[in-house]
Amino acid sequence: MITSWMDQQNSERTKITSALRSIEESLTFLSTKYDDMCKKVDLMEQERHEQKEYITILENKVENLMKAQRKWSFELKNIPRSEKESKEMLLSMVSNLCTSLKVNIQSNHIKNISRTTVKGDKKPIVVEMSTYVHKMNITSAAIKVQ
Repeated sequence: MITSWMDQQNSERTKITSALRSIEESLTFLSTKYDDMCKKVDLMEQERHEQKEYITILENKVENLMKAQRKWSFELKNIPRSEKESKEMLLSMVSNLCTSLKVNIQSNHIKNISRTTVKGDKKPIVVEMSTYVHKMNITSAAIKVQ
């Protein structure tokens, strides 16, 4: 009777030991997975930080480019849009303006000319000059006329 009770106890102890080993293996597995996930999260946070820095650098570059573009360009406002407006028409309009301001500007001094995409009927015309000097000649002449 004691032997059968001891056998039963040994059997239960073996089952409990087996269950504990299984739990220990599961905990080890989960711990390993948790460590892997922590490493991945750390790596992702580092990448995110690097990307934020890169975005800041790109934003600064865009801002500098916009400043440089504004340095060589000017806007003509309150000019009604014609139905069949083209770059040639806008170029002719700027040439006529320069002639009336008595500024010698040739068409090759104008790098780009276009209407901006601003809400409203009267979208300003942006004229980008090839040099800062040409832009200043036009703006100075316009200020003198006023």
